[in-house]
Amino acid sequence: MDEIFPWIDRYNMNEEAIDRDHRKLVKLANTFLTAFSEEKAQIVLNVVLDELGDSARTHFKKEEKEMRKTDHAGFIIMKDHNDVLSREIRMFRDTYVDGKLSEEDVTSFVKEWVLRHMRLQRRVKNRKTSKTN
Repeated sequence: MDEIFPWIDRYNMNEEAIDRDHRKLVKLANTFLTAFSEEKAQIVLNVVLDELGDSARTHFKKEEKEMRKTDHAGFIIMKDHNDVLSREIRMFRDTYVDGKLSEEDVTSFVKEWVLRHMRLQRRVKNRKTSKTN
């Protein structure tokens, strides 16, 4: 079966740790979306969705720590964005668990949620590294 959300080369940041984390997020998104489309048991879906949220929060903390360490000019923007994404995944989970979302809503949210993070990270990375540069 084809992936619902395939990894493509333009997602690469050319930073091994970041790319590994992003690939994991895309893989978990695919695992969740495939399980959802195959109408897997709710417990399976909840576990995968929780793992997606946990992995994202772990990734956010790592990137924020690295940005803080290098005094990156985009730290505040990235931190605020990550906080929003963390809230969104919690709200999504609550809405999803209540059964109020269609397959299209679920697929659209999960894909766009991951892509928004990767797009902003790319933009922020392209800024000057330090506030003093």
